[in-house]
Amino acid sequence: AGGLLMLFLAFGVFLVPDEGHAVGQLNPEGYWAYGLTGGALIAVAVLFSAAMQHKRVARWPDKKPDIVTPREALHEIRESFRNRAFLILMGAAATALVAQGVIFSLSNYFYLYVWKFSQTAFNIYPLLLFASVIGAFLLVGPVTKRFEKPRSASACMVFSAVVLITPFILRLAGFWPEVGTTVSTGLFFVFMFIANVASVIVMITGSSMIADVVEDSEVQTGRRSEGLFYAGYFFAQKCATGLGLFISGLIISWAGLSEKTNPADVLPQVVDRLTEAYIVIALLLALVATAFFRRFPIGRDDHARRIGTLAAESGKTS
Repeated sequence: AGGLLMLFLAFGVFLVPDEGHAVGQLNPEGYWAYGLTGGALIAVAVLFSAAMQHKRVARWPDKKPDIVTPREALHEIRESFRNRAFLILMGAAATALVAQGVIFSLSNYFYLYVWKFSQTAFNIYPLLLFASVIGAFLLVGPVTKRFEKPRSASACMVFSAVVLITPFILRLAGFWPEVGTTVSTGLFFVFMFIANVASVIVMITGSSMIADVVEDSEVQTGRRSEGLFYAGYFFAQKCATGLGLFISGLIISWAGLSEKTNPADVLPQVVDRLTEAYIVIALLLALVATAFFRRFPIGRDDHARRIGTLAAESGKTS
């Protein structure tokens, strides 16, 4: 929700054309105000969240935790992170998040230089993303119920990548309407909406698979380590996003795209190189992530058996 709000503010308030900048995304003053507003909103959100949760979590636990030495803590971390399902899921999630980082960081370049969005298109773009998130929320349950999580995540990963790169391939092949027109932008929005629905399903499914890993690890080690696994997952997320940004920088540099260049002044071969590099990287990352997801060893029946085992053991000790 916060990211969508910032997109609304970016394209509708801060990065808009003015007398000195015909293209809003090339207005440096807009980025300064955008960053300042984003920082203020983050601070308000964090403080509000902490204040609302304080009365629920700011208390001593019912049972005093055992004292754990640093050596014991490291042993528990190593033991948990050796879980095969967790390692496979981290490989899949990290690769998928690298792909997501590449897409997000290159998106403005694509919309400006490849698809030549108008200001109206930039204003519609956040609404489209919001609609795709709602669509993913409605579909993720039926999809995972029908195909289970690993298969759903792997299929949606490839499907999202193929749908998203299809307009780029058609443009290179000369079968796409003239870019910058209403027909071109509207058609691209259709592809982007479908691809983003599938991409969000991958993210939701991948996060939910952490819960399966928690029970699997508990059966093996006798300890519940939700916090440890989710911390590892989010650490991998941050690292993967940073790697995605790095790869995007390499792609932009290889394509020869200069900073603050007006879309009308960019050479066609530069746009083609940018497109070609993105197609190859996006498809490669999608295939690698899919290979990891398909090897995730916990299915619905496996998870149900572990839940039953843990419930039985809990009943014996109570």
